[in-house]
Amino acid sequence: METDSKFFPKWLFTKYVTWQQEIGSKKTIREFANWLDLSPSIISLWLKGKRTPSISSASRIAKRLGSEVFDIIKADEEINSSKIIIKVKGVSSKNEQENTPFSYSGQFPGSSLVKAIIFGWNNLTNEEREYVQKTISEEDNEPPNQD
Repeated sequence: METDSKFFPKWLFTKYVTWQQEIGSKKTIREFANWLDLSPSIISLWLKGKRTPSISSASRIAKRLGSEVFDIIKADEEINSSKIIIKVKGVSSKNEQENTPFSYSGQFPGSSLVKAIIFGWNNLTNEEREYVQKTISEEDNEPPNQD
């Protein structure tokens, strides 16, 4: 997940330093990654704040470093969720569709529209939430394309 991480990199670096102190010797990021059963390159991206872990990776981290990792990741997600982007019934550019994060888009066979992209659901007003839910439920009731 690509984000602007604030808390997670600091938390992970602190855990890396603590891990070295506990074992009593200086270790590389590669060794830390191996201990966590994760790739050194992803650890490096996390430490630089360029990415945050997926649920699967966070579960691996939690096995070694504790379940607080989920709270730290959630704090970073709350920062990023304040960046609200809503596009409803209007993205018809193929290039724009291809550059839309798949996990946040609804794409339907035979349709050139991305119906709704929502970042920061918790920051929407009730009226905005109702509008988005209504728009999405209308699409669920559309008959499938018979092409």
